[in-house]
Amino acid sequence: MLRGETGWNLPTKPLTHKHHLFVCSHKARDIRCGECGPKVYEAILKEITERKLKNEVEIAQCSHVGGHEYAGNLLCYPNGDWFGRLTAEDIPSLFDEYISKGKILTTKWRGRMGLSKTEQDAFIP
Repeated sequence: MLRGETGWNLPTKPLTHKHHLFVCSHKARDIRCGECGPKVYEAILKEITERKLKNEVEIAQCSHVGGHEYAGNLLCYPNGDWFGRLTAEDIPSLFDEYISKGKILTTKWRGRMGLSKTEQDAFIP
């Protein structure tokens, strides 16, 4: 919000899926995201289809989440987990561990929004 504003009366709607995934695909901002993002996005769509998770996992491409050196970047809600340096080959493991079991892929994990560094360190063995 801008200073002095009391709020935006934006419409809201309830979440309809268990997981909401956002892949940075902003090619104009950084070519790495423009190259990696669409491949990660397509691999996630494939997993959603093959695992019949259309009603549980929603995916969208988004722009500029920061840290383009970590492309492909993935933001996962509702937990607020960030994953980086993902490739299409990583996506089956992401679904096996994170989506199915809630386990963090520590080799690709960039952190969780809302947690301190100390709290995040507890996730890493």
